[in-house]
Amino acid sequence: MKRLLKSETLTAVISVIATIVSILAIGSEFINYLPSISGLLVSIFGVILGAGISVFVLSILSKKDSAKVFISYSLKDNDFVLKLSNDLSRAGFQVLRLDNVVMVGDNIQDKINESIQKADFFVAVMSKESLESDWVLRELEIAAKSKKKIFPVLKENVPLPPLMESIQYADFTKEYDSAILSLAKSLRASTRSRKAESVKQNSA
Repeated sequence: MKRLLKSETLTAVISVIATIVSILAIGSEFINYLPSISGLLVSIFGVILGAGISVFVLSILSKKDSAKVFISYSLKDNDFVLKLSNDLSRAGFQVLRLDNVVMVGDNIQDKINESIQKADFFVAVMSKESLESDWVLRELEIAAKSKKKIFPVLKENVPLPPLMESIQYADFTKEYDSAILSLAKSLRASTRSRKAESVKQNSA
């Protein structure tokens, strides 16, 4: 599948730079005829440090201003949702879903409500199971009342609930790769629109 993240290119660039610097450091040790154990350890530490810095920088860049996406789904679709979540995360979005927002001891309904309010966008995974889930339908109502932009994800050929009948959906029933690219593209476009609107309001 095509890479969804521009920052993956940045990962490769930073890693290459860190490796080159480390190789030069190791090379200089041999050129200067100082093949001591301490020098080698310093060079190895440089490789580890360079890799650590690249990961740290990329983690900051990927989280900065990234949109939060709440995924509503039936637990019976967990395998599909896990793959979807991982791909959206790699595309630069912060994914909120039941298993990463609700901890032991939390009030489930309160946490879900809070997460939907925090989210920028609402992704609803539609399947036979989700249409039979009171939780999913309740989450959809909360999203609609909160005026969240809803992105229907059609996992199976099922009729959409009335709240989503007029909304264009991402069709995952045929080919996953093209559908995830389409969804990520739409989410990015909506993210840009939100940021532009925010800048406009702040400058008014």
